[in-house]
Amino acid sequence: MTDRTKAGMFHFIGVVLRVPMTQAPSVFADLFVLTVFPIPICFYIMTQQGIKLNKVYSLCGLMNIFTYGSLMFPAVMKAVTGREFPSRKARVKKYARFKVEGESYPGLTPSVGAVTDGILYLNVDPLSVKRLDDFEGEMYERVEMQADGLDGESFPAHAYIIRAQYRDRLSSSKWDPARFEAEDLREFMASYRGFPPTDPSEPTG
Repeated sequence: MTDRTKAGMFHFIGVVLRVPMTQAPSVFADLFVLTVFPIPICFYIMTQQGIKLNKVYSLCGLMNIFTYGSLMFPAVMKAVTGREFPSRKARVKKYARFKVEGESYPGLTPSVGAVTDGILYLNVDPLSVKRLDDFEGEMYERVEMQADGLDGESFPAHAYIIRAQYRDRLSSSKWDPARFEAEDLREFMASYRGFPPTDPSEPTG
């Protein structure tokens, strides 16, 4: 048994004994779980304590990502993150979607009274979020917002919107997902080569 394996066993025992002994998880217990545990075990322990799912996902580093452009298409999402996530149709209020000048993709910007439809990916892990950050680049920023499912259920979410200093790059033309899929998706996928692994220890093959 390696030293690393021994340490892992010690961490497992430490968390299982530490967390259930409290009536409600303390900040220390939460941080201890996140420091030494992968997301599935973190999720299990915290749900056993009766914490609401939204808080569990947040504490475990998972988030919901609302997408409204190329990432609405599962093939693009998988190309960027290397993973598949559960998803559902959703919309956000007070944000409008316009084409970026000279590009096939759109940007999202605050707009009173606007409603934008898209796809909400659920429980996206931290590594995938980092890859999405890299994919969106400097022109976009990730912000918190509320996304509403078509059945009326609301979800805490993050979405990538155009930074204020780049809003002049948005055209006045609305972006049409169906037109993008028919005319631009194939070329978009062909031109996308992905990013190197975020974690240097991750294999590149």
